[in-house]
Amino acid sequence: MSTIQNRETIRFNLPSLFTRITDINTNINKHINWNTLHLHDSIEIVRVNSGKINCSVAGKIAVLEKGSIILINCRVIHRIFPGKSVDITIIQSETEKYTDTDTSFSQNFSEFISRNKRAPYIICPCGSELWEIADSLIRESREKQKGYEKYIKAGIYRLCAFMERNGLSQSEDISETDKLRKIQPAVEYIDKNFRDRLSLNDIAQHCNMSRFELCRAFKNLSGTTVFDYVTFVRLRHAIRLIKNKDHSISDAAFECGFCSVQYFNRVFKANLGCAPSEMRKSGI
Repeated sequence: MSTIQNRETIRFNLPSLFTRITDINTNINKHINWNTLHLHDSIEIVRVNSGKINCSVAGKIAVLEKGSIILINCRVIHRIFPGKSVDITIIQSETEKYTDTDTSFSQNFSEFISRNKRAPYIICPCGSELWEIADSLIRESREKQKGYEKYIKAGIYRLCAFMERNGLSQSEDISETDKLRKIQPAVEYIDKNFRDRLSLNDIAQHCNMSRFELCRAFKNLSGTTVFDYVTFVRLRHAIRLIKNKDHSISDAAFECGFCSVQYFNRVFKANLGCAPSEMRKSGI
C-alpha cells in the first residue's frame, strides 16, 4: 500500500562525511522504485537539472521544474514522482552529525521536540543560497580535486547554518534552557513508566507541580501536550516490537501501555499512516 512508510538506510558514497550525492536520469536509471513513501535520518536535497518532478512531502504535493531545488528535512515522509526524461541530482546527508547535540537528555524528547518545531521542507529557485551550496557540493564530489572532502565538509556546515536560519533545524540548544530543566523530571518519568497507565496527576505529582503548571510548561517548550509525548514514546517502542515477530500485535499494544488493541491500531494509523499489521507485513 502506498501509505506504508519505509525507513530507508542510506549507503553513503562519501561515508566519512555521512553523505551521498547521486545523479539520476530516468532514461538511464530505469530500475529505481519511485512508488514507496519513505523517510530516513538524512536530509535530502533534490535539484532538478531538466524535466519536471512531483514531490509528495509531509502530505503535500510540490511541483518542481528545471532550475528548482527542494530540501526535505530528516525523518520527513516523502516520495518523488518523476516525469519523462528527467535529470536530477540528489544529496543526502546526516547533518545532525555536524551539529552539537547534548546527549545527556532524553533522546526520545529531543527527537519529539525537533519534529514539532522544524519546517519539513523548503523549495528554492536557481541562484538561491541553497542552490549555490548544493552546486558546490556536487561540483566537488564530481571533480575530486585535492582537498575536495574538506570543501564538502565545509559546504555541509554551511548547509547546517542555512537550515538553522530558515527554520529547518533548532536554533538553540534546548538542553540549556530553564524551561527544559523544569519539565525534565516529567520527561524522565514518562520515558521510564510509559508501559504503565499514566495519569496527568501522577506525572505532575512526581514533578512537584500542579497539572496546570506542568501542561503550560510542556506546551511552552514543545508546542504540544504531555500526552502527545506519551503517545510518541509508546509508538517508538511499539515499532521496535512489531519488527520483532516474536511479539504479536496485541502483545506490542499492551506492553507499550495502550489500553486496547483497537485503540492502539487507531493511534498507530493516525500517527504513522499505516496499520501495525501493514508495517509488519512490509518488512520495514
